Amino acid sequence: MANIFRIIFALITLSLAAYVFLTGNSHLTPFMLTFLGLMLLASGAHELGKGRNANAVASFVTSAFVLTIVILTI
Repeated sequence: MANIFRIIFALITLSLAAYVFLTGNSHLTPFMLTFLGLMLLASGAHELGKGRNANAVASFVTSAFVLTIVILTI
């Protein structure tokens, strides 16, 4: 289940990043970073399920950092 969410969030992040890059419209950057943080959160859950605790902790910490930055910039 976490793998499906990871793929969905990755596709949304990629499409928003491509849109921001091609149009130069940076108003969607907070949304892109939010989905990036959610993708990292889902990736951490996936890694935790596979027993890779070091990778899971790294993903959770990075996700918390990205989501904190998003909240602070709103």
